[in-house]
Amino acid sequence: MAESLIRTLVDGSASVRSGIRDIGRARQIASIFVRHGFSEVLEKTRIRRSKAETLKGLPARLTAVLEELGPTFIKFGQILSTRQDVLPADVVRALERLQDKVDPLPFDVVREVIESELGGDIEDIFTSIDQSPLASASIAQVHRACLSGEDVVVKVQRPGLKEKIVSDLSLLRFLIQRILNVYPELHVLDLPGSVDSFSTSLLGELDFRQEAEALIQFAHNFEADTKVKIPRVIAEASTGVLLVMEELKGTKLTELTESSMIQQAADHYLDIAFRMFFEHGHFHGDLHPGNVFWMDDGRLGLIDFGTTGHLSKKMREDMAGVTMAIVNEDLPAVARTWLRLGQPTRPVDYEKYERDVIDILNSHVVGQSLKNVQFGLFLNDLSLGAIRHGIRVPSHLAILFKAMVTTEGLARQLLPDVDIVEAAKPYIEKSIKDKYHPDVLKKELFRQAVQWSEASENLPWRLNQILTRVEKGDFQMRVETDGMNKLADSLAKGLNRLALSIIAVGFGIGGVFVRNSSGEKYGVFPVESVLSWGISGLALFFLFSYMRKEK
Repeated sequence: MAESLIRTLVDGSASVRSGIRDIGRARQIASIFVRHGFSEVLEKTRIRRSKAETLKGLPARLTAVLEELGPTFIKFGQILSTRQDVLPADVVRALERLQDKVDPLPFDVVREVIESELGGDIEDIFTSIDQSPLASASIAQVHRACLSGEDVVVKVQRPGLKEKIVSDLSLLRFLIQRILNVYPELHVLDLPGSVDSFSTSLLGELDFRQEAEALIQFAHNFEADTKVKIPRVIAEASTGVLLVMEELKGTKLTELTESSMIQQAADHYLDIAFRMFFEHGHFHGDLHPGNVFWMDDGRLGLIDFGTTGHLSKKMREDMAGVTMAIVNEDLPAVARTWLRLGQPTRPVDYEKYERDVIDILNSHVVGQSLKNVQFGLFLNDLSLGAIRHGIRVPSHLAILFKAMVTTEGLARQLLPDVDIVEAAKPYIEKSIKDKYHPDVLKKELFRQAVQWSEASENLPWRLNQILTRVEKGDFQMRVETDGMNKLADSLAKGLNRLALSIIAVGFGIGGVFVRNSSGEKYGVFPVESVLSWGISGLALFFLFSYMRKEK
C-alpha cells in the first residue's frame, strides 16, 4: 500500500523527484499515513477530494501522524495551531495537544555529543551530570549538571537532526503543493509562505547560538526588573548544538496555593508579558505554565526561549491603537488599524469590510464588561472576518495572538475574575503617549523636512533630464483625453496642498529652531518663546488649511 501511495504521489516525474531529497524518507512517511488511515485521502489528492467518511476522526489521527513523523511535522503542526482564524476548532484543539516528547537518547550518545563539542572528557568538564534527562523532546533533551560549583542545565541536540529536517522540509513543501491543488480555498492560509518562514525559524532553532542570543537579549531588557529572572548563559560551555545555562528552581504557577502569592504571581506575570508586547517588542512565544516558575525570592523565572517573536515599533503602536480603540468603542478605528496590520491579497471593498468588523465588535465587545470579553475568540473572529475580505494576517502576528491568548489563559487560570484589558491599559496608554511625545514629533518633523529638502534638491536635475530627453526626441508622453478636466483640477489641488504643506513644515521647523536657539531666558515669557510659539501657530494655521483641502 505504501509503495502504491508513493507511486501515486510522486507520479514518476523528474521534476517531482528532484523536489524530494530522500525517497526513503518519503516511503517512511507514506507508511505512517497508511497506518493511520490516510491512504485514501493521499491517493485521491491527485485527482479529487476524498469522501466525507474518510475524514472521520481526522483531528486525532492527524495529531498522531504528526507526532510519529517527528520534529519537522510536530513543529509545523504547532505553528498551524496558531491559525485559529481559518482552521476548524476541533483541528486547532487537536494540534494544540501535540506532544513533543520522544524516547530519550542513551547517555552514551549524550556523552559523545558533549565531548565532541567541548573537546574533553565529560568528567573533566562537569563536576557531575545526571544521566537521566530532565526532559526529552524531538530536537533536544536536557540534563541537570554541576559546572564549577554552579547548578546548570545542559541542552543537547539530537545528532544527525539537521539533515533529516532539511529532507523533511522538501517533502513538506511537496505535500503542501499537492494539497493546495485539491483544496484551492486553503490558498488563503498562504501555506507555502508559512512553510518558508517556518523553515527559516526551524533551521534557526537548530542553532542553539540563536537561543543563547535571545536569552541575553531578554536578560538585557529586564536587567533592572526585580520581578523576573532569565537564565544566564554559560557561553564558554555552549555551542551551536549544546546550550549550557543557569538552572532556575521554583514552583509552577498553577501549583501555588496561597492566595496572596497567587495574586502577586499573576501581577508579575501580566506585567512581564505586557512589557514584552508593548514596550520591548521582543516577546516569549509560549509563556504556558511549564515555562514560568515562582522562585523563592518572589521573582518569576522564565525558561525555554526557543520560540520568540519580534514586533517593530510601528507594529507595537498599531496593536496599542487597536486595543485602545476597542476600549473606547471606536469601531471604525479598529477596522482601519486592522487593515493596516494585515496583508490585502486583493482589492478591498472597505465599506463592506468595515461593516463586518463593526458587527464582530458589536457581538464581542460593545455593551459588555471588558473583563468578560474573551479576547482569544474575539481575535479569532476578527482575523476570520478580515480573511473573508482578502486580508491575510501575517504569520508573526498570528504567533503574537497565540502568545496573547496563552497569556490570557494562564492569567484567568490564576485569577478567574482578572480584567485583562484594565491590566493592560497603563502599558497601552504609555505606548500611545510615547508615540506623540514632543521629542518624537520633533524628530519626525525634522525627518520629513529633510525628505522635502532632498526632493527639492533633486527636482532641478530631474527636470533637466526630462528636457534633455525632449531635445533629443527620446521623450514620450501618452495622454488620454477622457477625464482631462478632472486631471487638471486634481493637479491644481495637489499643487495647492503641496505648497501649504511645505509652508506648514517650514514654519514648524522654524518654531523649533527659534525655541532652541538661545539658552538665555528673559523674564517669564522670553522673546524667543513668544516668537517660537507665534511661528508654531502659523504652522498650525497652514496645517489646518491643508487638512481642509484634503476633505
